[in-house]
Amino acid sequence: NDPTLHEEIPVLSPYRVNAGGSEDLVLSGGRTWTRDMGFWNTGTANVISSSIDIAATTLDEMYRSARTDPASGEEMMWSFPLTNGSYTLRLYFAEHTYTAAGQRFFDIEVEGVQVLGDFDIFAEAGNTQYRAVVKSFTVTVTDGVLEIRFVHRPGGSDPTVMGIEIVSNDEAEGPLLTTPGKPFLIDTN
Repeated sequence: NDPTLHEEIPVLSPYRVNAGGSEDLVLSGGRTWTRDMGFWNTGTANVISSSIDIAATTLDEMYRSARTDPASGEEMMWSFPLTNGSYTLRLYFAEHTYTAAGQRFFDIEVEGVQVLGDFDIFAEAGNTQYRAVVKSFTVTVTDGVLEIRFVHRPGGSDPTVMGIEIVSNDEAEGPLLTTPGKPFLIDTN
């Protein structure tokens, strides 16, 4: 019950998470992408070389880190406390490792529903490495929590994501939810 480690906050404001990132980033338009903290249950943080340019984006710095889910253990998942309502969810990807289609593919579930099956970042990027791919979904939250799960596929490779953005469709955009310097647990009860 230490308040520096625990917060329970339903929000209408956006989340912008620099997945795998160890620091907050202030990027295009002054928008802050918070370091990867407190929302995921598995996965490994990866840092990509800062000298690589990412095509089709102005958010190169955000694409230079990722959270990747190795084959062992539970599936990688994020849980975000949110006020019930309609949201736009954007997931940000770029292939940093594989050099051909069919080498990395995985499923993505949002609120228990598969929204992408056999998702192949390299193929989606026009068979190109280091090219930004953004997938956008409209999501309705009815239980106060938005859950995103990245699921391994037989024959596929480790799911990965560079950024997660959630913006309310019901309210004007407010301040970003962040707790700089303090990792925290999300109580979904």
